[in-house]
Amino acid sequence: MLLFVAALALAVAPLASAQSTDPVEVTYHWGAIHKGPGQSPVFTFVVPDSPDAPASLPVEFQLTSKNGNVLYSNTLTAFKGQAVTVAVVTAPELRYAKSTIEADIYAVVDPNNRTLVPAVHVFLPAVQSSALDQLLPAVQVIDVVTGRVQFFSNTPRATVPDAPDAPAPR
Repeated sequence: MLLFVAALALAVAPLASAQSTDPVEVTYHWGAIHKGPGQSPVFTFVVPDSPDAPASLPVEFQLTSKNGNVLYSNTLTAFKGQAVTVAVVTAPELRYAKSTIEADIYAVVDPNNRTLVPAVHVFLPAVQSSALDQLLPAVQVIDVVTGRVQFFSNTPRATVPDAPDAPAPR
């Protein structure tokens, strides 16, 4: 009997430690934004100051054209209790944007790209996946000259890949 218990323990031990510790990539999508002249899409990502939230997270801000070409991609570190902001402008609007839109990064894109598809990729540690509900991504469109918000959305669609070692649903 003792031999059976030992064999069973050896067989179950690898299964117990098979959980992945790789970060989970969560992607937030809002759909396409149709940017007009003098408008700046602005991404904001906040890691709240709560006990379950990670101390810091790598966050990739990405902007693609309507054809799927990557126009801008930058990975920043978001810290607990702080917001990270990226403003997307065209070259002639940059000087106005720096005086009317507060951002950590100003990304410059070609003015001929009027349809932009924003996405935010967050690399959440597997051990802190419970903090997923607390992350606060948002996108807004701001008038570059006046600084007025013309559109705001904090309800993106979140995509989380299935864990490769997750059991199949029954």
